[in-house]
Amino acid sequence: KQIWSDSALLEALSQSENAAPLFQEKNSQEQTPEPEPTQAPRHPLMKAVWPIAASVLFGVLGTRVYQAAASNTLDSSVQQAHWNNAKQEQVVLPEGSSIMVNVARQLNYRIDEHQRRVNLSKGEAFFSVTKDQTKPFVVDTSLSKVTVLGTKFNLSDTEYATELEVYEGLVEFSNHNGDAIHVPAGQGARISMDGVISKYSLHQEIPLWQKGWLQIDERKLNEAVELLNRYSDKRILLGPGIAKLEVSGRFSTESVKDAVILIAKAHNLSVEYYADSIVLMKR
Repeated sequence: KQIWSDSALLEALSQSENAAPLFQEKNSQEQTPEPEPTQAPRHPLMKAVWPIAASVLFGVLGTRVYQAAASNTLDSSVQQAHWNNAKQEQVVLPEGSSIMVNVARQLNYRIDEHQRRVNLSKGEAFFSVTKDQTKPFVVDTSLSKVTVLGTKFNLSDTEYATELEVYEGLVEFSNHNGDAIHVPAGQGARISMDGVISKYSLHQEIPLWQKGWLQIDERKLNEAVELLNRYSDKRILLGPGIAKLEVSGRFSTESVKDAVILIAKAHNLSVEYYADSIVLMKR
């Protein structure tokens, strides 16, 4: 299937035949010593980013029925659980709600007699919340808070923004300054890192990541790379002076390497491959 649907990228492809070579392969024809098996080349930029997790705690597209973890509180009515590096799994919570996790660095859940509360850190998940008028369902991210009684919505949290898509019901979406809006089904909203809230219309019935697509609309390259890194087996890094380039397009989550190539061609960048990373650089 197509791995993109963006006119700017298509035009860049058609003009790239006479361009300078895109790749700078590290394994050139020059005679270089064979590296030790445990000393594969690593790019120095990797020292400044989070390491890739050595293992993933969740299987692909499985289902985990939640069981309350042991609580440190004396109140036996409190139920809570904690997950690290969650990826591609549906989690069923004790009160009947479910969370279909795309990816999450951390996911915490706590329920008591007053509310149901989830903390989502640097990741994305689709929530199907059972109705309970006595216990609101609250999701906290690095930049926002979502409050519902019963609904279906998708939430994506990155370093630069939190994005909400509502597919059923009504959601209260607020920033850390206390500014709040109500987002109905069929609409989305975004809170940027400076707290600005914006709304937009949805044109799909389920989150695109569930269909294998990543939609990027007029985002800076550093934001786009954070999203692409959710699906990449090698960390994508940026060289100096290119983080603010603009990217738009729809990319296949199964072809991250091809997405990087298309972005590089659109902005006349080079791509360097290392054992642990892919680096986009100015020519």
